[in-house]
Parts: sequence; C-alpha cells; structure tokens
Amino acid sequence: MSRLADERTPLTVCPCSNVALRVFPDMKSHNICKLHASGVCVTVNSDDPPYFGGYINKNYTAIQAALGVTDEDLWQMARNSFTSAYMSEELRARYLSDLDSYRPKPGIRQDHL
Repeated sequence: MSRLADERTPLTVCPCSNVALRVFPDMKSHNICKLHASGVCVTVNSDDPPYFGGYINKNYTAIQAALGVTDEDLWQMARNSFTSAYMSEELRARYLSDLDSYRPKPGIRQDHL
C-alpha cells in the first residue's frame, strides 16, 4: 500500500460490485477506508450498474452509510477521480474548480447537520 500511496497510483474501487461478487461479505467489511487512510489515491466507481445495482451515487452513499466515511473523505475520493482521469488539463481544471467550491468542512457529515 505504501508504494501505491507514494506513487499516487489511482485505484478504481467499485464497492457495490465488490460486495455483490463477494470480494467482501458486506459493505462494513470493505477496505476502502483503510486504503484511503493509508494515502492511496482511491476513486469510487460503479461497475455495470444495472447488473450490480449501483450507479456512482449509490456507491458513495453505501460506503458512507456502512463505514461512516466523512463528506471530506468522499470529496477527496471524488477529487482523486478527476486528478487521475484521462482528460485535457483545461477540462480537469474546470471540474476541479467546480468540485472545490463544494469542499465540506473536515470531519463533518453534512447530511447530519
């Protein structure tokens, strides 16, 4: 994990399909928080949403509900998606600017305010 973190190698993680495919027995057992806390460039993704029952928003809400992930953590994972995506620098800058304008306060789950 330290090599992945040091080299900022992005990992595309699909929590809902990971549970559906029994990589993890349930969402509470998922290792996405451990990866993120270790500094790994984690991105949250969906994997064949109609088949696995989870578009991108469901994957975000599932890890937040099961693992207590903060809004700040979700924001960073979303940001990782843009920093590691294959796109023009102009488009990346625009998306990151939009996302950064919604940066939550650290450690707070805004849905519980």
